[in-house]
Formats: sequence, C-alpha cells, structure tokens
Amino acid sequence: MLSALSEELRKVGLELNASKSKSLSTHPPPELRHFSSVTCIDGKYIHILSSSQSHMYLGRQLIFSKHRADFAIKGRISAGWAQFRKRRSILMNEHVPAKLRIKLFCATIIPCLMFGLSTVTAIQKHLKSLDAVRMKMLRNMAGWRRLDGDTWRDTMCRMTGRVNALLTQGTIPFFSQTLLLNKWRWAGKTLAGNPSVDSWPSRAYASLAPMKRNRGRPLIEWQDDVLLFLSRSGVSNIPAAANNKSKWSQLEALFVSSITARAALQVPVPT
Repeated sequence: MLSALSEELRKVGLELNASKSKSLSTHPPPELRHFSSVTCIDGKYIHILSSSQSHMYLGRQLIFSKHRADFAIKGRISAGWAQFRKRRSILMNEHVPAKLRIKLFCATIIPCLMFGLSTVTAIQKHLKSLDAVRMKMLRNMAGWRRLDGDTWRDTMCRMTGRVNALLTQGTIPFFSQTLLLNKWRWAGKTLAGNPSVDSWPSRAYASLAPMKRNRGRPLIEWQDDVLLFLSRSGVSNIPAAANNKSKWSQLEALFVSSITARAALQVPVPT
C-alpha cells in the first residue's frame, strides 16, 4: 500500500515525506513489534504508532479507540465554532445583508465543520448534535433577544421566528444532511470497483486487509449504512450501480431521507 501511495505521489511530482508519515497498526509484524519504525520504499523509515497512540492529521485525530467517532465529531464542531468566532463581526452584523452573511457561512463554516467526516461512523446522536450546532449558529446570526419577563418558551418561539426570517434570504443546509450527502458521494467513489478506472480511493478501499473481530457485537463501519440501504433497495450489483452516475444520484435522495427518518430528524429531502 505504501508503494502504491508513493507511486501516486510521483505522478504529480511529489515525494513521500517520511518524517510526517505515520503508520497505525494494531498488529505489526512480529519482527517489528520491538522497533519504532519500519522500512519503507527508497530506504525511508515510517514511524509505527501502537494501538494506544494517536496522531493528528489534517484536522482529524487518528485513534484506535471505540469512541473515535465522538472525537472526530467534537473536533470538527470545535473547529467550526472557531471559524464562526473568527468571522462573527460579519456573520452577526445586522448591517450586513442577510443574503451575503448566509453565503459567507456556507463558504467558510460548513466546509470547515464537515471536513473529514465522510468516513466517520456517525450515529443518530452525532447527527442530532450537528443539527443542534447549526441552530445555535443561526440564532447567533439572527440576533439573540431575551426580554424581561419572558419565559424560556416565549424566547425560543421568538428566536425561531427570527431564524426563519433569516432563512428566507438564503438556504443553509442541515449539517446532518450535508454529512450524509458527502458520505454517499464518497461511497460512490470507493465502491465503484471499476477495473478500468484505477482510482486511488478504490485501490485504498480494496487494500484493507480482513481483520478478525473480537467476540460480541461487531463494530459498525462508516459504509455499513450505505450497504444496508443498497441491500434493502434491491441493488445487487453495487459496483455497477456506483458507476452509473444517474442511478447513483437518484438513490442519493432516498438514502438521505431513510437515514434522517430513522433518526427522527425533520430534515428536508434534497431534490
């Protein structure tokens, strides 16, 4: 796998940086279990991380913990709030047209918050937490108002009206919907399995070695909900469906609606 990665880098004029490359392995080869590095191609050495170690890569913490999805979601939420606070002088400025503020939000906050979440095993609580963050950000953009003598219910009803008025000037998609759309589109690239298209995502996905799972209920993987939906939809030839762009796009809306309905979320189905 490392050789294939190095070949892909050479095609675009790049080289593998051994000092910044890490290898995570729960079961390293017996001859390397007492060493801190493994020889890579071209005589380079790659540092091996044990199952108890972690590494921050491109804004995401790589870790073998069972709760790595929680770490990933919380990390991206923190990054999203950091971007929001960085641009709060514009996003919360009522003198700036709401249409422009919404465009800035969609161009900066959403990509930052969604970065790297396409392959996260997000469950219902993660989807709900993402949409809760979206609503909190929208309340800040709409302008928080708490009047004397108001009950909490009255305040929230008034803020809901202000948020709805803000959204009449533009569309801010639900974060859970955006995550599911990104996952579906990434799954289309990795599950295509077209031998005529030697894409890097397909090669990386196919190179995953089979692992012996522990006793008990197996851990869910990021693509399990996609495969379950395809099975229930009667799609037997998954690579053929993934290579059919028009059919894959038609199934996209059904996939999002099935997941959000199961999570009891009021998320509109994309058209």
